[in-house]
Amino acid sequence: MKKFSLLIQIITALLIFTKFNCKNPTAPNSGLTLSVADVSCTEAWLGLNAGSLPLPANIVVNKNRNKFLSFTLTSRDTTLYDSSLAPNQAYTYRAIYGNNTVNGRYAKSETVTAKTMDTTSSNYTCRKFTFGVGGDNNLKDVAIINDTSIWAVGKFAIQDSGWYNAAHWDGREWNYLLLKAIASNGNITTPEFSGLFLFSNDNIWFA
Repeated sequence: MKKFSLLIQIITALLIFTKFNCKNPTAPNSGLTLSVADVSCTEAWLGLNAGSLPLPANIVVNKNRNKFLSFTLTSRDTTLYDSSLAPNQAYTYRAIYGNNTVNGRYAKSETVTAKTMDTTSSNYTCRKFTFGVGGDNNLKDVAIINDTSIWAVGKFAIQDSGWYNAAHWDGREWNYLLLKAIASNGNITTPEFSGLFLFSNDNIWFA
């Protein structure tokens, strides 16, 4: 009786094992992936990786569920370019393997979204500055550090004040300066500078 019961248990176990073993094995994921590499106002760059797909592979890329590209992929990694976009809009993309299945599994990438950047309002505010008074004035060069530090050089004549060879913007107004220089013979001069070399806010060379 015990032997018969043991035999029944063994047969039952074999039947259960056979039942599960006869199921179709799960096909490995193809690894087809699509990613957004970069986006501008009207353009998008997508990165496509073939994963384990056999190459060459026929690929279809849908944009907003409509066919956008259809091509033969010959390398594992490639970049796709879309230049037909509108500013400040979201677009969805999905890559699909042209033969639909790999080892019995549908081969497609996850859906990715690319949102284009918005354009500027083009609403600019400009201010006009006049250096010096009269005709004997020359603006030779300008160096911008930031919106509170701008240097200008040349010759700027100010009525009842003489002339200056430099001007500095502090964010509110221009301050005129008469900078001295040491000549090669050792004499101190007040040259009319012709250029600026800006290395940092504290390291400015006047030419």
